[in-house]
Amino acid sequence: SVPVLDAVARSYPHVRFTMVSRPMCRALFAHMPPNVHFVGVDLNGNTTAWPLIRLCGGLAELHPTAVADLHDVLRTQWLRRWF
Repeated sequence: SVPVLDAVARSYPHVRFTMVSRPMCRALFAHMPPNVHFVGVDLNGNTTAWPLIRLCGGLAELHPTAVADLHDVLRTQWLRRWF
């Protein structure tokens, strides 16, 4: 996903991209174009839905116009449906 996001972001410099992933992946996205922003999220160990709901609320403030789910697990499916 890193080289694909890099290529797409460079092709569309007027579009803002936000990558949501585990904090340990931040370094992979350190040298992205300026229109790519990283949001680190750690939901491990929490079995309730509240952290995911708070995450959706925080991401909603970014006013996304599209979502690409690169993982397709229960959490990301829920996020995809939220938006």
